[in-house]
Amino acid sequence: MAFDYSNLGDMSFDRSQYRIAGAYYDSTMTNLTFKFETYRTIKRKRDNLEEVIYYEDIAQVNDSILGLIRMSDEERLAYFEIFTADLKKKAEEKKEQEEIAKRLNTGLITANNLDTGTGTQRDMLNANDRFNPNAANEQQKFYFYNSTTVAYGKNQFLQIWGDRPLRDNWRLSSGGSINTNQQVNAIVAGATEEELYDPQFYISKIPTEQKSIDSLSKDRNYAYYQLGVIYKEKFNELELAKDKLQELLKSDPEERLILPAKYQLYKIYTELNLSDEAEIAKNDIITNYPDSKYAELLLNPKSELAKDLNSPESLYEKLFAEYQNQNYVNVIEQSDVYIKEFEGENIVPKFEILKASAKGRLYGYESYKEAINYIALNYPNSEEGKKAKEILETVVPKFEDKVFKDDSVDRNCKAVYQFDYNATAEMDEFQKALNEEIAKIGYLDLNTSKDVYDKNITFIVVHGFNSIEGARGFGRLLKERKSKITRPHISISSLNYEIIQLHKNLDEYLNAQ
Repeated sequence: MAFDYSNLGDMSFDRSQYRIAGAYYDSTMTNLTFKFETYRTIKRKRDNLEEVIYYEDIAQVNDSILGLIRMSDEERLAYFEIFTADLKKKAEEKKEQEEIAKRLNTGLITANNLDTGTGTQRDMLNANDRFNPNAANEQQKFYFYNSTTVAYGKNQFLQIWGDRPLRDNWRLSSGGSINTNQQVNAIVAGATEEELYDPQFYISKIPTEQKSIDSLSKDRNYAYYQLGVIYKEKFNELELAKDKLQELLKSDPEERLILPAKYQLYKIYTELNLSDEAEIAKNDIITNYPDSKYAELLLNPKSELAKDLNSPESLYEKLFAEYQNQNYVNVIEQSDVYIKEFEGENIVPKFEILKASAKGRLYGYESYKEAINYIALNYPNSEEGKKAKEILETVVPKFEDKVFKDDSVDRNCKAVYQFDYNATAEMDEFQKALNEEIAKIGYLDLNTSKDVYDKNITFIVVHGFNSIEGARGFGRLLKERKSKITRPHISISSLNYEIIQLHKNLDEYLNAQ
């Protein structure tokens, strides 16, 4: 059964029936256990389908709307005249079915009492006797021996489910992705009786503002690019990938998508052994985009420089190292550059997450929350988008509280020295001297760190005090030991230190002391 479901899923996928394919893959997994390699393969394929379905939905819906926009006024009117006529016909049929169901329902109640049944009802029951001699005794016991109940049941089914073909996964309303019908259904649900059958009502819902039309085209083009990359990289469906990317280039896409799409097509042509097409694509990129990273890769694909400098992964690793070194301003600025440069590639959500983390460190809770929400909304099917959604729902709410706690209840406290953000040399010299002094105090287990507060302030922090009094007395201790360190410090519990770093409310804390 698992093998059959898997084959049916593959067949549906090849027909671009992604929702049906997903349902078949679900059925495959219910007939296997996770210990099978096949289960893990199918699960990966099923998970990847979520992304395909998402972008196919966008492409199909936006294509349909843009098709309506391109129609002439006469064509749109003719289209919706047919639509509203069909809508009216279906409404009349539904009303007729409801009336029949109502009559059958009344007849069913009467049919259950044979002594008072009408002649027509008795004739129907007698007709059953030809197929079941014991129908007179059994008709009340078995639903399908009574044609009246069967007819009623059929009508009830039609009212609830509509006309469905006999097949697996029959509950799915269609074999493909959503289309504009779902949007039209939403419009129909909110229409008045007068608007319902008026073609002009639906025509008025078609976007006319250039900004809205451009947005539809932009989203559709991005979906085409993503589908091309997904089909190529995740499913090795090179023909599907080629079709999507070629369709993209015919759709007057934004400049940022043209070069990546052409490079992806070059690689697809190469893998499909389409030498002439590959050569044309290669020459196009080298001639028209000579300074691009793609041209460099094509001219010298084995170059270590090309592999390193043009690898998004390598650039991400370097920028992540910058993040670990607390160079948050640079991380934010460079992330913006790479997000634009690698637009449409799978690495982009990673740069977005890194940028969000840097903004949180530099600007605090609200900035981090806003950035994480952006990722969850704009990259919902990437691993980073799913992680962002989880963070937004489970982690972010835990840090919303910015009310300071009583420092005396925390058994972990700190001494904090404040410096100008750009005073790097001064901070390094101070931290070195501080570490030397701490090393001389053998009975305290202390250590130091350099923590960025915001783009104007950096802290040198002494960790390891087991009470707020100990942190407050650290300055006196250094004075008693005749230390050269006389700079004043802020004493704070770890709980409140976390709050000021999250919400950037140091002034509020100092004013409350």
